[in-house]
Amino acid sequence: MNDVNNYIRLNNSFDKSVIFRLGISGGFFSEYNNMLVCMLYCMQHKIRFRLDSMHANFAVKNGWTDFFEPFCEEVINDENIHQKTVDWRYLIKSIFKNQKISLFDNLRPYIYFWNKSLLTQDIYGKARSSASQKRFYDFPELNIHGDFRDACGAFLNMTWHYNEAVKSEIEKIIQELNLPLVYLSMHIRGGDKAFEYQLFSIDTYFKKLEKSTLLVCNNIFLLTDDYNIYKKCKIKYPNYNFWTLCEEKDSGYNNSLFVKQDPIEKRRKLVRLFAAMDIMTSSLCFIGTYTANPGLFLGMRIPKKTICVDSDKWKIW
Repeated sequence: MNDVNNYIRLNNSFDKSVIFRLGISGGFFSEYNNMLVCMLYCMQHKIRFRLDSMHANFAVKNGWTDFFEPFCEEVINDENIHQKTVDWRYLIKSIFKNQKISLFDNLRPYIYFWNKSLLTQDIYGKARSSASQKRFYDFPELNIHGDFRDACGAFLNMTWHYNEAVKSEIEKIIQELNLPLVYLSMHIRGGDKAFEYQLFSIDTYFKKLEKSTLLVCNNIFLLTDDYNIYKKCKIKYPNYNFWTLCEEKDSGYNNSLFVKQDPIEKRRKLVRLFAAMDIMTSSLCFIGTYTANPGLFLGMRIPKKTICVDSDKWKIW
């Protein structure tokens, strides 16, 4: 936890600040991964990072601290004044393509430089830019010396600390699953991800596995949002033993439906998802996709153990 304490001290030393709204519209790991990117941008530009998660779409009562230990100042802000922006190059293309004058408002963060207090939209597009992703990062106080993925991974390690209640629940879930000591892990996504990217067939993941040196292990923990995928894996690949936390009623994740659920049910599902992420972190190797945010997350958390079927290169999509 020393790096966390060092981060808190360093972060609090900056005069200029941003209020970052977590949980605006995306799934949890989409929101979290982008938060890490924005934290890195703020550190590079000496901007104090402040979090607003009270109204997050995953919140039960308090937001971030419903699940995790705090790592920065939490503020309550007007939830309607935050938005997500894009890289200025993409934005200019969109303005000419769509011919919408209203899109010029999104250029404001690239024009006005004198604001002392910033909001999400003032850093979001800049943090995700190609320039940020190509930079080498060096923060001796935080033991960060590396590329974009290395630096984001360091911020992940500083922030990913469950509160005691969630930690206890996750340990119980994992224990009851009764996993073998050695196993592989996969994430095969269904649900609304099909609206963003082409989904890969089940066979694609196993072909990737067969090309690796991991055939000595036939135990697989499967993260999926569709129980039918779990059943198909068991039928098509009977030589493998499968474990999952997917429930029979699961028929594909839809974020717009998830955020409308009762807060207690949302919490239950998120704790099970976090347990699955910890299980995959401890696996011999993870096979998934970088275009899905759990894969992007594990690419930061366990980069040397991550194999993805959609790209050999980790990047923010």
